[in-house]
Amino acid sequence: MEFSYTDTDDTIGNGSLGLYFAEHLHWLVLSSTINSYQILAYKFSDGQFEVVGLPRDVDLSRVELCSLVILDECLTFSGIFDDAELPFYVVKIWAMKQYGGQRCWSHNVTLHMCDWAFGYILLVCFTDYGIVYINNSSEMILRWNNIYRVVEHQMIEIIQIYHRMAIYEESLLWV
Repeated sequence: MEFSYTDTDDTIGNGSLGLYFAEHLHWLVLSSTINSYQILAYKFSDGQFEVVGLPRDVDLSRVELCSLVILDECLTFSGIFDDAELPFYVVKIWAMKQYGGQRCWSHNVTLHMCDWAFGYILLVCFTDYGIVYINNSSEMILRWNNIYRVVEHQMIEIIQIYHRMAIYEESLLWV
């Protein structure tokens, strides 16, 4: 599905930065049409937007928080899922190894987190030993250790620094 920037009804968060991957600029957006998250990509070659499908097995009705990052040259989607029947939250991470839609997503990791580790999770990197991520509500840098199958953590101090920024948009418009 392709459309121009004037046709979009999606909400891109204020100050949300696009992610450059496969000659597209990507945003995780909340669509007012379908009342759900989707990935919106701006294609530089023809100035059109297109919707990139989320992984097929994402149950968006149970997503508490989700994010989109570039890790190891892959577009990576992560979601925190709440299940009332479980005493913990489930974090799932998918990577798009190749560009082109839902068929290219691969499910990388499923983590189980207790309440102390809940909050916004920003993936930082994959390592030989696991996944490193930052959690803003617990103020921790954490690593899921693939070898011992445990979450290791390091306390950090999060200092809020407010800054002003202006986003240059003129170069994104196709004339």
